Amino acid sequence: MKGKRVVICEDEGMAQMQFRRTLERAGLQVVGQATNGPQAVAIVLKERPDIVLMDLFMPEMDGLEASRQILATYSVCIILLTGHDKESVENELKDIGISGYLSKPVLSAALMSTLPAALEQFCRRN
Repeated sequence: MKGKRVVICEDEGMAQMQFRRTLERAGLQVVGQATNGPQAVAIVLKERPDIVLMDLFMPEMDGLEASRQILATYSVCIILLTGHDKESVENELKDIGISGYLSKPVLSAALMSTLPAALEQFCRRN
């Protein structure tokens, strides 16, 4: 995982800081951060990261729509972050092409164990 490039799409500042700290300590490179859906799309398409952490509920455009727009142009491993149960969005995740899912609040250990599995799933699909 070291050296992988990541964009964090999360509207809560404290969560963004926690994710950035965890990722950088693990040797990943945070190449962008977004606080709303349109920013997420623009930054991901500009930076072309290996992994995107995408909050489901963000201002202006939710994470599912932002993911749809990103994946229509650029194939990337997206991990959805949400407080909702997985079952309520599971079919949509597969249809869109999202590679992983994390329930909030996201613990650092859960984040770091989910990243390799999601990236592996993404690579198998593509």
